[in-house]
Amino acid sequence: MIVRIMKARKTLGHMQLVAEVLEQAAKYFHPDISHVKRSIEILIEQEYIRRDKSDAGVDQYVYLA
Repeated sequence: MIVRIMKARKTLGHMQLVAEVLEQAAKYFHPDISHVKRSIEILIEQEYIRRDKSDAGVDQYVYLA
């Protein structure tokens, strides 16, 4: 779900990504925020997305694959 969202948006802030994942997942189940954060970290390790600091100091994620 995270990859699908990032593929559509290309760049997204941390809070926006978590909120959108929780919103879309609510149709099927209610994930813990810690599971969403861990999934984001796994995708960073696997180089599907990367973390990018914006000028405002907010974490942004950029879709790579």
